[in-house]
Amino acid sequence: MVTETGTPGEPATPQKTPAGKRRLTLSYNWFAGALISAFALGVLVTALAKGTPVTVPTADNAAASQQPTNAPTATAPPVPKAWVTVAHFAGRDTQKTTTFTVGSRWRAHLVNARGTSNFIVDAVDPNNSSTSVNLANSIGTFDQVTQEYDAGTYYLDVEGDSWDITIENYQ
Repeated sequence: MVTETGTPGEPATPQKTPAGKRRLTLSYNWFAGALISAFALGVLVTALAKGTPVTVPTADNAAASQQPTNAPTATAPPVPKAWVTVAHFAGRDTQKTTTFTVGSRWRAHLVNARGTSNFIVDAVDPNNSSTSVNLANSIGTFDQVTQEYDAGTYYLDVEGDSWDITIENYQ
């Protein structure tokens, strides 16, 4: 490689660049290019391993790559269904409870602790008292869970000694 040196106004004197300097400059350029390529390859491999979409910039998509993109939103996994207490009643003798509302799958845990007489429990529709579901009809001590499948609003008409009732909805 030949370079020209000199002061302004004087004729240029050609000089030779030492061959070792040229090789050293070429080695630095090669090393820098290899390092940048290795880094870009590492970023690309990491992005692909994570499933991240990668766009290689080109003249066609350079302007588009500066626009914000709508990233997909993660959706939460569905919450598993479970039995949830809707109402709890406890009392003695004959009583009507307050109303409660249940879905199409619900259950009643019925307990008559000191049973010496009838234990009768009916779930009654408050808008139509002729529509009722018999949940229990027994003499003596009673501890049972009954599952029902009629959604709606009900109250309980209870007759028993000393009773405890829990209503649960599957949701």
